[in-house]
Amino acid sequence: MFASPKKVRGFTLIEIVIVIAIIGLTSGIVITSLSSNRSARETDRAIHVLAGALREAQNYALTGKSVNAAQENCYFALRFTSATQYTLANYYRSGGDCTSYTIISTTTLPSGATFTGFGSYPTVLAFELPRAEVYSATDGALANLLSAQLIGVTKSSQTHYLCLYPTGRVEERGTDASCP
Repeated sequence: MFASPKKVRGFTLIEIVIVIAIIGLTSGIVITSLSSNRSARETDRAIHVLAGALREAQNYALTGKSVNAAQENCYFALRFTSATQYTLANYYRSGGDCTSYTIISTTTLPSGATFTGFGSYPTVLAFELPRAEVYSATDGALANLLSAQLIGVTKSSQTHYLCLYPTGRVEERGTDASCP
């Protein structure tokens, strides 16, 4: 005759709090992991773009690209103007020497990323026309690159490297900080 009331089963407050705490802890670990991976991806991409820019300057020198037909080209170079920026430039003869240049493009590293491997700025890595021989300069005149130049991009303790060799070879090294 009389129906007995059904027991309603549910979660206790303590069980809900524990589940929310586990979800919060897991989310924190995932976000931290993704953040460090993001820095690694950004530095890797910046090195890849930098390697492409070096190869572009080298190709311009080999093909004798002319930015302005009225000027005599000497070098195509990357000018590292600060710890976060470089320009692709065309050096040309003006008044007997090759110190005048025209900026072709400017590239800025991702926010928070900086170059490593340079003592001061501006630093120039140049390819001479017509054979794309490699030259470098920090202060003063360009001189032959005598040993490999190691260039790194660092962001949030993630660093990726590339090497520019005196032969003109550009090699992305990943996280290996050496030029064999």
